[in-house]
Amino acid sequence: MVAGLFSNLKEGKTEDIAKWIVSEIGYALDAPTKVKNTSEYKSKLDIVLISPPASAYGKLDGYDQIDEAYLPGSPRYFRLSYNSYHEGAPLIWEFRFYVKPNRTVGLNYISWIEKNPFEYLSTSDMLLTHWPNR
Repeated sequence: MVAGLFSNLKEGKTEDIAKWIVSEIGYALDAPTKVKNTSEYKSKLDIVLISPPASAYGKLDGYDQIDEAYLPGSPRYFRLSYNSYHEGAPLIWEFRFYVKPNRTVGLNYISWIEKNPFEYLSTSDMLLTHWPNR
């Protein structure tokens, strides 16, 4: 799923990404709200791809997974964090997935965060999953 998002982002397919996000996390929304949310996600993604100096980021050059964490005590809810590299600056992405009772994986949350990767990785919620369970 994540590789598909970054592939579409590299190709500038922000509408495809926005539709996918809304279909995953907004599946229970009514039709007008889905249209509104799709438009908002597309606009935000379009802004990411605008070249500097109009945007801090610009064209996608690549990405790396920087963290993987599971909810302590549960293998059914997990988080993947990525750093994407753009012509202007890196951007952090956080994806949270839920393994449904039928064993399919669905996107439960997505965000892109304009923080320094070291600051992001040192926040308490990022460090919590690295502490041993007691």
